[in-house]
Amino acid sequence: MNKQARTKDASGYHQMPLAAESKKMACFKWGNYIFENNILAFGIPAAPGMYQLLNSVGINFLRQNGIKITLYLDDRLLIISPKSENHRKKLLTEEILCKEVWLVAATLVALGGFVNIKKSEFKPTQRIEFLGFILDTNKETVEIPEGRWNTLKKRMRDAESGKMVELKLLERIRGTQASMVEVFSNMRMLIRQITILIMQTELEKKTETVLTKEVRREWKLWYEFEKTGLSRSWKREDRSDAGLLIYTDASKHAGAIVIEKWKLSEKFAWEEDLAAAHIGIKEAAAIRMALEWYGRNLAKKRVTFLCDNDSVVQGAINGSKDPEMNKQLVRIWMLAQKRKIDLKIEWVSTKLQKADDPSRIIDTREQKLTVEGFAYLQSHLQKPFEIDVAATEINKKCAIFIARKMSQNAFGADFLTFPIHKLLGKTLYAFPPRKIALAYYKRLLQIAAPWALIVTSYEAENPVLTLAREKGFRLISLPNDCIWTPTKGLSQHGFWKIADNIAEVHAIVNRL
Repeated sequence: MNKQARTKDASGYHQMPLAAESKKMACFKWGNYIFENNILAFGIPAAPGMYQLLNSVGINFLRQNGIKITLYLDDRLLIISPKSENHRKKLLTEEILCKEVWLVAATLVALGGFVNIKKSEFKPTQRIEFLGFILDTNKETVEIPEGRWNTLKKRMRDAESGKMVELKLLERIRGTQASMVEVFSNMRMLIRQITILIMQTELEKKTETVLTKEVRREWKLWYEFEKTGLSRSWKREDRSDAGLLIYTDASKHAGAIVIEKWKLSEKFAWEEDLAAAHIGIKEAAAIRMALEWYGRNLAKKRVTFLCDNDSVVQGAINGSKDPEMNKQLVRIWMLAQKRKIDLKIEWVSTKLQKADDPSRIIDTREQKLTVEGFAYLQSHLQKPFEIDVAATEINKKCAIFIARKMSQNAFGADFLTFPIHKLLGKTLYAFPPRKIALAYYKRLLQIAAPWALIVTSYEAENPVLTLAREKGFRLISLPNDCIWTPTKGLSQHGFWKIADNIAEVHAIVNRL
């Protein structure tokens, strides 16, 4: 198990005296006097780079002699690899001197440097703070210190509490958020709104502004990080095993999700909220929907989404300048974090994209009752519906539903085999595809519960209606324009239109 130590310079810039020619460029005039800096001065743009270059002399010498060390200006992190468990214990208890730490300190002093003893950590340890992060070689994690996180939260709450917020405070908040990229690798997509606000304020040449709703929503996501943890493992991920492959794709009018291992191919037409969006947003939305619908089954698993849109693949790493695209990407990231999914989005050629063909198909079997049609039916019944037993995520009419295919949000899957005892006494709603309406009718007859079954008739009356009349069931005639069906043409309802080839729509009602 590796150990760590740290050294920090004392008065770093004082260790770099300026030559006579350099002093002429590091001076200022006040009154009749010219004041020259004898040492490297703060504020000179080239100063940090020159100081890093100076310190690299000793660092390169140490590395050439087998010392594992890294440098950032005046901070150095030293990695010690014990030769044995016994050696490790003796280093921790300081029974023996750590040779590497001694060599580093001696080299720096020999080169004319000064070490800040109080801010250095000479005793090898498994847990150390370096550049604002806690490095733990035991857990193999990089963490955000609690104090630093609390400072960020306080600044955000201070900004939220007033009517106006100072530009300087916003810049400090964004700077702190950006510095946390070592823990939050997708940080860039979570500082989009604050960056936009800062840029707008600067363009207006103002020193304060009003905090926007978009920034407040963005910060809510930051507050959520405490629940998912403020640390990240630095273990190198072996992605040679891609885990579960999920193909997602989108066309102008529809999207698709294909999971071959589950024998699942889900097609869906875009509703009005995404109908006019550009293709990149729809591609990202397809991934987001897959996580919303199947996330519970993907929890704590390695998952690779295969997408043929490069803007989505790149945006998943760096975020997107498009606010709507960024919303989809942030939602994807948060869903993966919530379920602890080891998620990666990779590009795949359209030729190999197995969701490409399904995303172009219009599945007219997946019809749904309009909002007005459902309200009309409900107004003629004595009880509200409790469970939709023939639903998909797209056309469900009740919060509780039985999916015809796999869905994590469903009460169950496949009504035709679902345990009847779990439905006893519940008010059931069913609008299955026309070809399986008879099977649903026969299944409903077996359940001691109130229900309503929607059936459609085209050129001839649906045979299920004939059977229902023979049984004496109540029939409710619904308006012909109450059925939505998927379409390739854009309408006010997205890529859905009123089905214009239906002759009659009825609800077969039992005990309602």
